[in-house]
Amino acid sequence: MVYTVGSTIIYTTLDGVDRKAVVDYRCNSVMKQGPGFDGRLVNNDGDDGGIWGYDHQIKRVVEY
Repeated sequence: MVYTVGSTIIYTTLDGVDRKAVVDYRCNSVMKQGPGFDGRLVNNDGDDGGIWGYDHQIKRVVEY
């Protein structure tokens, strides 16, 4: 999956929920398990929206 810092992505959480997020940082190894990202949720109601995930969880890149 091709994406960069600032990309808007749709990813699936480990419990199967799809979320939309903006990528703030790309990581070579998240939790020593493989490449991934840190970011923040889009249209989040209330909390800070800070998230992380693995590249294999990304379903699509909405905005590159």
